[in-house]
Amino acid sequence: MHDAKVTEAEYRRVREVFADSRQADIRTHGTALVDLAWKVSQMSIEEEFSAVEDYSAMLDAHSSRLKAACADQGVMVN
Repeated sequence: MHDAKVTEAEYRRVREVFADSRQADIRTHGTALVDLAWKVSQMSIEEEFSAVEDYSAMLDAHSSRLKAACADQGVMVN
């Protein structure tokens, strides 16, 4: 769950970092992760609660794939 809303400008700025990547897997999983985080940040607490399992699995999958894509480029992400 979240404490503060992400602004649209913040979302777009972070998404652009991934969208501009020369690496297709970083573009794919980075933008997907940011898009999911944005979507969740815009939900009410009730919506988050009802969707937590679905979004949690998707967030975990894209996060893992993004970490692997970064590692392929020599960048280790914790």
